[in-house]
Amino acid sequence: MHNTGQVVGGVPGVVDADIDAPEAWDIHTGSASTIIAILDTGVQANHPDLVGKVLPGVDSRGAFGPGN
Repeated sequence: MHNTGQVVGGVPGVVDADIDAPEAWDIHTGSASTIIAILDTGVQANHPDLVGKVLPGVDSRGAFGPGN
């Protein structure tokens, strides 16, 4: 998200080889009406940022229920 050349797992990063997250955050921090898609093999539906915001049919353990 913000590569300063820090070492991760013994491998040094490349300064500014990142997605410029801090710069984007200065422009826009989002809103409750923003809709996002999560493209992954799993969702931690009980994460504090996601509780009550995950599609119906996904329970608090992140398990998909009927209809999904």
